[in-house]
Amino acid sequence: MVAENVYFQAQIGECTEFVCDGKKQRASIIVAPLKVYSNEDLVKVINGCNLWKACTNLNCQYSLNSHPPLKE
Repeated sequence: MVAENVYFQAQIGECTEFVCDGKKQRASIIVAPLKVYSNEDLVKVINGCNLWKACTNLNCQYSLNSHPPLKE
């Protein structure tokens, strides 16, 4: 397999699933790559949201991905 250049870019957009103080609302967000995993067959990009600290939507993967790993 030949290595090629890979470029990542943040996306600015609107989130309609942002939950703050128990209320769902619209918010302007930035979703950006946080981690990249790769092996011979696969490249996996983990994206996160800039409003992860304020969002309490437990179903939002972008918010959950941004949280630091749990300590064991």
